[in-house]
Amino acid sequence: MQRFEETRHITGMSPDEVFDYITDPANGPELVSAAKQVRAEGEPGEGRVLVTKAGFLGMDFESRSTVTAWDPGRRYAFSGDEPFHLGFDFALSDEDGGTRVDASLETDPGSFFPLGSRMVGKRIGKQFSKDLDKVEKDLST
Repeated sequence: MQRFEETRHITGMSPDEVFDYITDPANGPELVSAAKQVRAEGEPGEGRVLVTKAGFLGMDFESRSTVTAWDPGRRYAFSGDEPFHLGFDFALSDEDGGTRVDASLETDPGSFFPLGSRMVGKRIGKQFSKDLDKVEKDLST
């Protein structure tokens, strides 16, 4: 299992506004660039299922994740094990007129990418960092 942690600051947006953005399935492809489309099954909150059509390293696949934390304005997390483990966790807090986002990603791509899974995990981590950079830039005012 590999874990990556990143912190970003979104200026000009409250934690509630950032929470609303990251929990909207329509914004999934902005938050995770490998996602081509995200749809939700169930009501917003813990237990909601996110079905993602994604592509990474030339492979297309569908993943299913379950929302494991839903605390408006404070925390949002989801994870799944198909086709390989991915878990995202976003902690939000007020900071300097905006929102501090402490984000983490856990992944274990070995079940789907058996050769070079450590290298694939590192690429996933680098993409996670780039995706957060883009979200920070796009949302900050």
